[in-house]
Amino acid sequence: MPYLSGLLTGIVLTVLVLFLIDQYGSGPDRQMVVNWGVLTQKLAMVTDQVREEVHHATAPDYEKSATAHEPH
Repeated sequence: MPYLSGLLTGIVLTVLVLFLIDQYGSGPDRQMVVNWGVLTQKLAMVTDQVREEVHHATAPDYEKSATAHEPH
């Protein structure tokens, strides 16, 4: 459990530092480290996929059998 909390803390701190660098960096020729628009789109797609999978996994048995033969 300490390993997992340390890993998650490291991920959050890394994202926070990158965000702060992108937002408050100085210089006229400054480039963004992260393309936040692309990141937002990809996170939205992953969130939708996870939501769909959880909905499918938690659906009652009669809904699972009805949608088992539908192509994804």
